[in-house]
Amino acid sequence: GDNEFVLKKGEVLGITGLVGAGKTELLRNLIGIDKFAEGKIFVKGQEAEIKSPKDAYKYRISTVPEDRKLQGLVLMRSVKDNIALAQPYRQSIAKLGIVNSKKEKQDAERSVEQLSIKIAGLGQRVGRLSGGNQQKCVISKALLTGPEILMLDEPTRGIDVGAKTTIYKLIRKLRDGGVGVILFSSDVAEIPIVCDRVIVLNNGEIVGELAGKETTVSRILNYTAGGMEHGNGKEERTQ
Repeated sequence: GDNEFVLKKGEVLGITGLVGAGKTELLRNLIGIDKFAEGKIFVKGQEAEIKSPKDAYKYRISTVPEDRKLQGLVLMRSVKDNIALAQPYRQSIAKLGIVNSKKEKQDAERSVEQLSIKIAGLGQRVGRLSGGNQQKCVISKALLTGPEILMLDEPTRGIDVGAKTTIYKLIRKLRDGGVGVILFSSDVAEIPIVCDRVIVLNNGEIVGELAGKETTVSRILNYTAGGMEHGNGKEERTQ
């Protein structure tokens, strides 16, 4: 069907829509939490078998989940432990099953610097940090797996402007370094700031795509409003 989209290397692709538009479902399908009813994922031209988030790592796909407290962090543990939590990363710095703690510490320090995470020290409990700094820890954790594709689900929800700006800068830097980024966001205002292209969903269907200078708030809203003028025959169902 028309419900296809492509992510290019070194591009930030936004995926948006009103709540219930199907954004979360799509993300869960992509990382193998839920099964696609029908649909295939191709990575570098090869069909990818992704049945779990662990499989996604094999294809160098990393995800920053929306609910950082539930899925992203262990609040009782330290900043360092949380940043170095991802299994693929731990395996990459281990020899005979023993993690190189010096490397782990250096990588955590570098992450803290790269994302200007405000902490008392690497041993500080993550639960004590502000929402923005917690979110930066989750992003650092995902980045240490060395993703070629990074998916971010509502990464700036509920965090302050300063932290948002840092995250936007980081997204651009990753893109410039050749990472393909998918930003799932219902904050229409942030999409033109960071995205090269955006796909608008409604009832799980793609109802619009905008790129470059066309990616404006008003054009996105035009599609999210139920797209009566786009004749997708769904107007009676929109709330």
